[in-house]
Amino acid sequence: MRESSIYQDIFAEGFEIGFQESFEIDFQEGFEIGFKEGFEIGFKEGLEEGRQETIAKIARNLLLTGMSVEQIITVTGLTRERIEQLTNRDSE
Repeated sequence: MRESSIYQDIFAEGFEIGFQESFEIDFQEGFEIGFKEGFEIGFKEGLEEGRQETIAKIARNLLLTGMSVEQIITVTGLTRERIEQLTNRDSE
């Protein structure tokens, strides 16, 4: 009987060590995957935000040169509403 108890203790200890190692590996892999995906998403969103800011700046400059709203829509692809927002922002 005592031998059976020793094997159970060894098994329990081995199971605990294996479980902990598995958790640490899975956690690390999950962290690395999450970090990589988060970075890629953030990078893409940052690029798009920068692109939109650049287009808005160009549209404001075109407005200052006297270009018509219709021409700015054609050149930038912005909507009339967005151009009007830029116009209103500049007048504040």
